[in-house]
Amino acid sequence: MWQPNGGSGERREIMKPSQYLLGAVLALATLQAGQARAIVLDFSDTSVSNFTTFEHGGVRFTSNPAGFADYGAGFWLGADFVQGRALQIDPGGSVTLLFLQPMKFISFGAAIGDQAQLTDLASVKVFGNNGIEVFPVSVETPSFGGLGNAERRFTFLAGNLTRAVFTYSFSGQSALAIDNLTLIPVPEPASWALLLAGGAAMLLRRAQRPARG
Repeated sequence: MWQPNGGSGERREIMKPSQYLLGAVLALATLQAGQARAIVLDFSDTSVSNFTTFEHGGVRFTSNPAGFADYGAGFWLGADFVQGRALQIDPGGSVTLLFLQPMKFISFGAAIGDQAQLTDLASVKVFGNNGIEVFPVSVETPSFGGLGNAERRFTFLAGNLTRAVFTYSFSGQSALAIDNLTLIPVPEPASWALLLAGGAAMLLRRAQRPARG
């Protein structure tokens, strides 16, 4: 709406209350469309030891073979990525994760053996959709000595994963422990929010047109 500015003959635009409301609706719709909360699974409330198929936190786990076990504190302070109840994979084994919604981010702590240490002799790999290997964007280790025998935290930017396979190979007999599995879903289109945003944008455009007459 245009309103005369004093006696100068200039006009300034006055926002209608409806326009403020529509702007707020647009902001809310955009926020709803882009939000994605992180899912953190620490397995502390998991009571089973061995499983074939297990559902937890919106993820279906299938073992080949795999199970759960309890781990104590790690060797290095400040880098204790595995502690308490943890997902356990035997040497040469794997576990398949099926996600109820696509994931764009995966991170987990990994340790091996009774001392909760991960050696360079172990191989931990993640395969995504269609069996394509997903490489970590970072592997966090302690910043002080003994890097070869420390727990580690792997982080992957997955893109649009609907499934993931964790594989583990090791020359010894010690199992691999995975804990604090962190997943971030791909933001959903939020159809209702997008429709609301489109309708609000159309109404806002109409409201901004100068009145005829």
